[in-house]
Amino acid sequence: MTVHRRLAYLAAALAQASGRRVADLDDDASDRVGALTGLGFDVAVVPVTDRLAAPSWPLDKVDTVICIDPLTRGGEADHLRLLRDIRRRLVPGGMLIAGHPNPFRLLADLLAAGDAELDLVDGRYRGDRRYTVPELTALLAKAGFVVERVDADFDRVAADRGEPVHPAAREVQLVARPVSLPPGGLAGMGGGDGRGGRGDGLDRSHVLDLGWAPDEADWLRPSPATLWRELITEQPDLGAEATRHYPLDDPYGGERAAAVVAAHFHTTVAPSSLTFGAGTTALLCSLSGLAEAGGVLVPSAVFPDLPAWALALGCRVRVTPEPPDVLPSVIRSFAPSLVHIDRPALTGRLISAEEIEGISTAAAEVAAVVSVDEAYASYFGPAASAVPLVRRLDNLVVLRSLSKGYCWGGLRVGFAVASPAVAERVRELVPPLQVSELAYRMAMRLLAAGDVFAPLRERTAAHKRVLIDLLCGLGLPVLEGHPHLPWVVIRDEDGSAVRTLAERGVGAKPFSSRLPADSRVTLLRLSVPLSDQRLQAASELLS
Repeated sequence: MTVHRRLAYLAAALAQASGRRVADLDDDASDRVGALTGLGFDVAVVPVTDRLAAPSWPLDKVDTVICIDPLTRGGEADHLRLLRDIRRRLVPGGMLIAGHPNPFRLLADLLAAGDAELDLVDGRYRGDRRYTVPELTALLAKAGFVVERVDADFDRVAADRGEPVHPAAREVQLVARPVSLPPGGLAGMGGGDGRGGRGDGLDRSHVLDLGWAPDEADWLRPSPATLWRELITEQPDLGAEATRHYPLDDPYGGERAAAVVAAHFHTTVAPSSLTFGAGTTALLCSLSGLAEAGGVLVPSAVFPDLPAWALALGCRVRVTPEPPDVLPSVIRSFAPSLVHIDRPALTGRLISAEEIEGISTAAAEVAAVVSVDEAYASYFGPAASAVPLVRRLDNLVVLRSLSKGYCWGGLRVGFAVASPAVAERVRELVPPLQVSELAYRMAMRLLAAGDVFAPLRERTAAHKRVLIDLLCGLGLPVLEGHPHLPWVVIRDEDGSAVRTLAERGVGAKPFSSRLPADSRVTLLRLSVPLSDQRLQAASELLS
């Protein structure tokens, strides 16, 4: 294989890079450095040690890393450590070009020569690991990469024609890009909340910040603040007894909460089906383990927490733009281990109980579990929940939160209600004793209060139409969503909507999918101004 062919391949690949900064992890890359520098790239050689560590990087962040030689030395643990270091050094959307010998060609050459140095048990040749393409792809996924293409023998032309990698190829090249893993890949990172940092909804850059909803709790009856005062005054030593209590006899909270949860949702809930955790964020992190075997299927514009954790585990993640009625056919073709749905979706659509049953039925055919995140479903009241479906379906997990709408995110209380057939698997993944006892008792008060959201729904209905009309008057593409949800969504792929709002002194909460690049979507969420003061300000600024 000529040096010219390798350089031509790298030059063509680098043409798709996000920038010109290149790190080449090869001690003997002087020819490549000179040639690529001549093409306008800023190339630096990064030597790696015998344990495949790169102690000295020329830049904190680079656009592309070329890693051809190091993956032929050492073992899998060394390679995984190096690849994770590479991912941390790449800019978002950066690129990794990884090269590796083809073990099938190596085996054929060794057999022809009568050499038996390739160990088929552990995949080692002369002490170093050799990977097949699926094995290397899985290793890259575990390190936080998504493989975009696989080429052979630095033949870019043949690869562009769509020809498969042939078993006789001496080398393979994988072009991969990093995914956004936690914590950066989570929905709630990088911003404040309605109580901390943006308390009254006004900040230094906006006259009116509709990215948050600081006044939702003002329209709950009874108010959470009232219930908290009642709880504290009734507790011995103003809650000191509760904070000392360590419920080893009920580590998941299901025994004491089952009757309260059942009454709240007007259904039957077995204690073993109920698992409490530190909010839905912690539960989503744990339940991503359900995707390990066959991957996870999610709709587009999904909150990225569970897919981000699944990617961190090296799981397959498929994002589908298909509507709910088409999901069953996608499930049968993809055969995931987990199907994850937001209810309501970020766009405000509330998938129906009948659609959930159809999705669960299709998932059962491929032995998949369906998880439904109802963190934002509190607004509709308990009668609209999918929790009663758990009794009829064998593969359903419904997640609920006591933060959204209640404005009590600091409680860090969420719970999962699982079908009996999957309840044990849920508890295998969720750590016990996640919720403090005082927060747990407050959660019971909130649930026992029933539907506290009726006044909020009434207020939302009165004010949401005004906000929609104001935004439509500016020519913005508004997705109204369900009338009971106190927010609207605007599509903003080109950033023009956020600029239009900013020019008028109005802030919005951006949502940009951090899932694989072919599923990116950019939306703006604006909370309905519930108080008369905030609605008046919105009317003046947006008219």
